Amino acid sequence: MELFASGDYALFQWFNRGVVNPVFDVLMPILSGNPLFKPGLALLAFALFWKGGRRGICFALMLAAMAILPGIDVLAKFLGQEGVPVMQIVWARLTFGAFLTLPFAARHTGWRGLMPDQPGIHTLRASLLIAATFFFFCALK
Repeated sequence: MELFASGDYALFQWFNRGVVNPVFDVLMPILSGNPLFKPGLALLAFALFWKGGRRGICFALMLAAMAILPGIDVLAKFLGQEGVPVMQIVWARLTFGAFLTLPFAARHTGWRGLMPDQPGIHTLRASLLIAATFFFFCALK
């Protein structure tokens, strides 16, 4: 286990030395501590969605996803601490995620577009996603 911890620490150090933005290093602590930061982001997302055209809609949806995804992790941690089995949390996360995204995918490509050309690769990808989600939620517990 120490090998993983030391590797994680080394990767963290490498990333923080190589990817630096001095403007954001100064600006983000000031902005994120401001009580108007989150409402301002919500207003920006709404404005981009309303008037930003296709690119603005993409940016607004990305902001919404970045606001929602941490909540999923918090809910998983809470459910794990309440004694809900990790596999059940993983099942709920992936099932409800699929039900929420399926209408958008079907609208974009049609129902025939949901059938993969290479089902073996997609099965491998899905298996790895399930395993990663399982291990992540186990770590949260």
